[in-house]
Amino acid sequence: MLPSSPHLVNRNIALERAIGDLEVLLSKTEVGEADFQRFFEAHTCAFEALGYSSFIPHVRLRTSQGDLIPDFLVRRVDGTYEICDIKTPGERVLKRVKNRTEFYAKISTEYAGQLRCYGEFFDDRASTILFEKEYGIVVNKSPNRFLVIGRDDGIDRYELHKILKSRGMEFSIVTYDDVVRSLRWALAMNDFGEEKQYGVTINTVIQLIEPSDSPEYLFDFFEPKTGERFSMISLPNCSFRIILNNGKGREDVFSIESLGGRKCSDWHHIQFMLGANSEYSRCELRVDGVFVESREWAYNFFWRRGANYARRLIGSDYCGQNGAAIRISYFKIHNHYINLSERKIEERVCLSRLDDLGKGKVSFLTLEKHLFLSIGYWEGTKVPIGQAVEAFYDFVDPLEMSSDVLIDRGIGASGDSR
Repeated sequence: MLPSSPHLVNRNIALERAIGDLEVLLSKTEVGEADFQRFFEAHTCAFEALGYSSFIPHVRLRTSQGDLIPDFLVRRVDGTYEICDIKTPGERVLKRVKNRTEFYAKISTEYAGQLRCYGEFFDDRASTILFEKEYGIVVNKSPNRFLVIGRDDGIDRYELHKILKSRGMEFSIVTYDDVVRSLRWALAMNDFGEEKQYGVTINTVIQLIEPSDSPEYLFDFFEPKTGERFSMISLPNCSFRIILNNGKGREDVFSIESLGGRKCSDWHHIQFMLGANSEYSRCELRVDGVFVESREWAYNFFWRRGANYARRLIGSDYCGQNGAAIRISYFKIHNHYINLSERKIEERVCLSRLDDLGKGKVSFLTLEKHLFLSIGYWEGTKVPIGQAVEAFYDFVDPLEMSSDVLIDRGIGASGDSR
């Protein structure tokens, strides 16, 4: 599908060039930080793909001990600022030390110290007054900071999140694979043209209790009128499968074979996004914050405009059969393909929930094989459990079902809430 305006055509060209140039840089061995800094300066769409509207390179933060010079001061769409330092893709981020995962020393000492100093500068009123006079902009106190560093290989996002949180490190990590994917995501979203993309996005924190000898449904969404179906099942070999069927003979299957070294029976955050317009469809799968797979089709995956399935069941198929024994701590549905900022928010919420579950700080809902949730949802009603309900409704976007909300609605006694 071709974009529908010159602006979109020009943006596509810029994105394609950025992707190509970055992949060339990543294929080379003799490159340094300066090469990647020049890449970000030359390709403004790279920071845009990461969710920023503009940037200033190499601002000077003047202090009595000398100038601090972060690589980039980047502006979010909401007007707040963040600080970015660029490192090389060859740097390693995490290492195993006996029975634990740790940062490499350079990250936990030198880089963390640099980022901390940047934040402290903007906490000092006298310093920020001088900065405002020199650059003509007002930067928020304690701006978020992040490193662009390393590759996905060897990074466990869940472990990374735990380390940052436990150490009180107020920065985040963006890998070069994240940058490439964000550019590709922006290009794909551009190909939706000026139409608003639609579809469905699932974010869930879920645990499989008892793998069985036959496939079991973790959730199943079905529209009887059109035959559209969107399902996730667990398999006997402790893998997962997501199945998409548009009711017109087109079916696609995603297999999740690897879970970052953790067991199928551990808690996991699963994020699946499916979006389409009249001539184009795209989906993407992530597990525990790690990109697994994306696919694109040169046709609209759906019969009609939207994906508001009439039957939505969690813990069984749409007929209330072939149920899985699962625990749910979070389940949220958007009826569109979420954008980058929404994805990051969901990722932070769910990874924090995984961490808190490990510490016994949050509750969950247990669904045995004979129990399931049927989401026939009208605003203000309770979510019934243990019965199949076919419901046609005006879809509430987003529909959030954390275990706390479920229990507050009085259904905890039907399952085993903890």
